[in-house]
Amino acid sequence: MIYKWSSETYRPASEAVRRCGRLVGPIIEARFFEGMLGSSTAELFYVPIVMPSEMHDKYAERSRARLKQKRFECAPHLDYHLFASGSQADQVAEYVRGIATSLPDLPRLGLSSDQMLEVRAILQDAKSIADAR
Repeated sequence: MIYKWSSETYRPASEAVRRCGRLVGPIIEARFFEGMLGSSTAELFYVPIVMPSEMHDKYAERSRARLKQKRFECAPHLDYHLFASGSQADQVAEYVRGIATSLPDLPRLGLSSDQMLEVRAILQDAKSIADAR
């Protein structure tokens, strides 16, 4: 399985979001190539939207499955204030929570129940490993 990430952020939260992406992304990328997920051609593209609530209308959540491409674009709102002034541990937890919003849709890309269990374990591990850094 392939994992890619980017973000849409308002400046005060930008560096914290990028730091979380740099902490969590490589862990998920590596683990998605291992085990049962290594045989999947599905792609999870994560683009969290981290904006103050008054900007949510302009920057709406837009997660969607592109079934023909076996790609899920996960674009949820994350807590802007947490990334602007929260602790790194809370930021990582929120970042991973956003990725987890994709879980209900991943079976539509062909992931089996065993592969879904693996994805859940990877997200938990990624949070724990990133917290330790």
